[in-house]
Amino acid sequence: MRVPDYLCRILKSYFQNRVLVYDTEAGQRRMKVTAGVPQGSILGPTLWNAMYNGVLTLQLPTGVVLVGFADDIVLSVIGETLEEVEMLAAESIGIIENWMDGVKLKIAHHKTEVLLVSNCKAVQRVEISVGEHVVASKRELKHLGVMIDDRLNFNSHVDYACEKAAKAINALSRIMPNTGGPRSSKRRLLASVSSSILRYGVPAWGAALKTKRNRMKLNSAFRLMAMRVTSAYRTISSEAVCVIAGMIPICITLEEDIECYERRRTSQVRTLVRTASMTKWQQEWDSTEKGRWTHRLIPDVSTWVNRKHGEVNFHLTQFLSGHGCFRQYLHRFGHAASPFCPECENVEETPEHVVFICPRFEDVRRSMRHQAWTTSSTRCAALKSVECDQQGSHKND
Repeated sequence: MRVPDYLCRILKSYFQNRVLVYDTEAGQRRMKVTAGVPQGSILGPTLWNAMYNGVLTLQLPTGVVLVGFADDIVLSVIGETLEEVEMLAAESIGIIENWMDGVKLKIAHHKTEVLLVSNCKAVQRVEISVGEHVVASKRELKHLGVMIDDRLNFNSHVDYACEKAAKAINALSRIMPNTGGPRSSKRRLLASVSSSILRYGVPAWGAALKTKRNRMKLNSAFRLMAMRVTSAYRTISSEAVCVIAGMIPICITLEEDIECYERRRTSQVRTLVRTASMTKWQQEWDSTEKGRWTHRLIPDVSTWVNRKHGEVNFHLTQFLSGHGCFRQYLHRFGHAASPFCPECENVEETPEHVVFICPRFEDVRRSMRHQAWTTSSTRCAALKSVECDQQGSHKND
């Protein structure tokens, strides 16, 4: 690798006279270390890559490709028949094992997995000999956190990611009760743990987004996160809860991640793609038939998401979604005998009626208007005071 001799001598010295000191019941013991690198070593990964590079440059049979990541190896074998695949795989594994023996390394036979990818309608299987072990092919396997299946449709990865994200959000829900607990902005930060699970490695498995089945599963998992952020009722639609939470729908976010990866050499690519994502989200929000009451209150998602004030909570979410302690809603699910307001004759008790019209809450509305007017007056007085101070300072200048 054309490394200067003096650096090679330094590295050689680095490996000499290493001693492990540890405590036992009989006292302190010492053991000479002749292999391996210290945990957290800065040089360790570089030295491993230099040593391990040999296996990646081996001359393997035609149709065989070797891919390495850290100490993990993937052997890709292409053949027209199962017999040809088995023969090429066995030959390649033998070449790799011989190299491993030469550098005093071992293949973990019990951790070796085989996946047969085929476009045949019938499920095919093969068996590969790895040392003394015979490994039968599986329908799916996990590599670097991504589930790969024998049809390369990545349905199994979507199932795996959604299940993992659901477990994470269920664990977080213990510290995010509907009443009390952190504010919605902090809840959104906690929920990003689960959304990161869904977004992991999407440039590799993004083809799965083409099927309705996978998009529905992803939306369902993401809906749980948005519900915890907004403290919403379970009957709320995915479209409405995402808007109230200010969280871009997961499928739009995943498509954004894919495009950012494809255009990763473009300057400010995330900003450009995010603008397009917001436009797409707005179009979906305008065209959907769900959450129409929420759409009346929040017609522009960009204005709502980019606001600099206000937090949603359990009670505000009920008003914004229309799903809450309103007789019209409760009657739909058999929790109220009638949908009508007990104060107003033959008028359904809707969120609009309760907040803006019903005389039962006139005192509360009057108090809120007075409080809003007082706050506004205080702000105006403060602004005038600041303006007078600035003018006075200019005169002094």
